[in-house]
Amino acid sequence: MKNHVSVYKAILIQNPGWERVCHAGRDKWKNLYADQTVYVMAVFSKVGGTQVMPLPESVSRTHHHVRRFAFDSFSRTDGLWDLEGRLTDSKTFDYYDLRRGKIDPGGFIHDIAVRVTIDEEMTVRDIVASLDAAPFRLCQGGGANLSALVGQNLAKGWRKHVNEALAGASGCAHIREMLLAIPTVAFQTLGTVWENRDRPEGMNTHTLTERPFYLGGCSALAPDGAVVKTHYPQFFESDS
Repeated sequence: MKNHVSVYKAILIQNPGWERVCHAGRDKWKNLYADQTVYVMAVFSKVGGTQVMPLPESVSRTHHHVRRFAFDSFSRTDGLWDLEGRLTDSKTFDYYDLRRGKIDPGGFIHDIAVRVTIDEEMTVRDIVASLDAAPFRLCQGGGANLSALVGQNLAKGWRKHVNEALAGASGCAHIREMLLAIPTVAFQTLGTVWENRDRPEGMNTHTLTERPFYLGGCSALAPDGAVVKTHYPQFFESDS
């Protein structure tokens, strides 16, 4: 791994419009031309994909396993929403699978996708899964119970319903992993619609009369914290 300083210098040489800024103890970069501030990993993707871990340096080590989670959402012409997740697992070395034999480095041990179709109330209208790569042929049956989730709501007991349908030998552990993460993808998707965040007026949070459900849901959005006091003063709760 390259030394952080040398990578910073390389970025500045290739992109003189970037300067290093520090925010809350984390290295960030500011694009002087576009007036954008982005985390350092995003900058590296702009200059050829060089990666520097934003975590503290570790000891000398060997990379073994790669897991990738990816989620995308889509608005449909029928008024519904598709939330899609994909999970892949691969190794950095030759891997010998019990059924498939040798899998080259980077070859997928798992390549599993799921699509959850919801309405604007976050009720599941349809759900399908695909296992394009899996260790065993019987893995294909891991989504057999998905139909039990149709009609359930992502905001009401979703974790319980997913575990009832897919826990243990009832389903695929990796489909279950993705489904447990789907509600936050839905909130990120529908929140844009609910709060008009696709237009400038969506930034005027001071006029909201109904308390957003996410206030108090994390440390940054603590009801007595600086973010709420600044952006949602009408819902600020002073501890004094």
